[in-house]
Amino acid sequence: MSFSEIAQEYLGEFQHVYDTAKAAGQQSVELSSRPYAHKFLTKLWSSIQNQNYETELLHEAPVRSIGKTPDWRLCDSVSHGVFFYGEHKSVDLLAPYKLDNNEVSQIEQYLKLGRPVFVFDGIEFLFFESGRIEQPERIELIAKPIDTKQQWSTQPANILVETKFRKLLESPGFTSWTETNLIRHIAIRARLLADAFYDLMSSVENSGSTIAENKLIEAIHSLQELVRDHHDPVLSDNRSCSNFVAQVLAFGQFYAHIQAPLGNIAPDEIRSFIDKYWIKDQYFAEAHKLGPFRVIQEFLKDELGKGTRIAEIYSEITSLLAHAEYQGLDDTPRNFHALFEEFFTNFDYQAKFDWGAFYTPSVLTDWMVRFVDEICNNQFNHKIQDCAQKIIDPCCGTGGFIESLARHFNHSIVRIPQVVGLEILPAPYALCHARLSLCIEAIR
Repeated sequence: MSFSEIAQEYLGEFQHVYDTAKAAGQQSVELSSRPYAHKFLTKLWSSIQNQNYETELLHEAPVRSIGKTPDWRLCDSVSHGVFFYGEHKSVDLLAPYKLDNNEVSQIEQYLKLGRPVFVFDGIEFLFFESGRIEQPERIELIAKPIDTKQQWSTQPANILVETKFRKLLESPGFTSWTETNLIRHIAIRARLLADAFYDLMSSVENSGSTIAENKLIEAIHSLQELVRDHHDPVLSDNRSCSNFVAQVLAFGQFYAHIQAPLGNIAPDEIRSFIDKYWIKDQYFAEAHKLGPFRVIQEFLKDELGKGTRIAEIYSEITSLLAHAEYQGLDDTPRNFHALFEEFFTNFDYQAKFDWGAFYTPSVLTDWMVRFVDEICNNQFNHKIQDCAQKIIDPCCGTGGFIESLARHFNHSIVRIPQVVGLEILPAPYALCHARLSLCIEAIR
């Protein structure tokens, strides 16, 4: 079907739904017209999709437990890259659609996901891109104001609608990132993940909207008991526990991505590696170093692949990482400590202060190690490594002090004491492991 034929079919159906709804006294036609809007967009995008990609339109049905999400997400079903997000609103036949303050905030949140967003009221499209929230591009399918006495399907459809979507379908997102930008987007999705976990964690069993959701609620309750009993009693609080689990899952994927093979490897191969890292025996030698991560990933593995909001966000984080092409890593070493602070700033700004999540610059940790070493020499006539049997950092964070100790010990091969780091937050715990693995490898 041509664009004109697709539009005429839709406009005829939409007018019938509109007239029926108004005759029945309905104030809004958004929900009653959405199936027809979905069919129209599906046909439109199928008719113009780029032959280099196999597109998949995901329509987010309203489910009680998942909170507010975009009504549409169009992605490449092979590489899983996202083209754009869409939101459906009730039509205004007489005037250009105007977003209220809540809707503006909603679109701003969607734009933080890093892709364009459109709003469709049934007649008019508003296209938003990052930094242009106040000036969307407006394209009407047929010109407003619209006379309800005329046949809408007989009016010429605006070809600019097809042109705009053809441009948006040129390539899926997430190609070139700095690690700081990447970690920011992971944090935004980790926040969505935490909120979804909190909603289900606060739900009673068998209160879900689907069988998959009921199984997930049961698994989450069991998981909460596990982490509370074996990690920290504070995690009996639903919000603390949901934040903890979201960090484990998000940073677990990030850590797996760091371990992925380098070189000319396709996004789908990277995605496969990330998906398998925590649960396949072939990666056990590395994955077991982060015991809590492996346990939680193993615990939820059957539920993370099913049709729930949590599974969707988890999959999107993996897609984001699979498509990440870093900028600036050849000349600049990873600053894992700064990455964690960037993560926490976007994940939970207040918790950053509650937990004291501020990294200590390496210039300061190196100086402190040298200073303590000088004290040991002056007071005990021995260096740190000769005085101490065990060195403990009770709040090691991303491992800044431990890393400085490792570099300091590299200058001596006489003896090295046992170094122990303790950390309650999962994100810096993972980053500490990753950073120290690289540091020790470099020393060797």
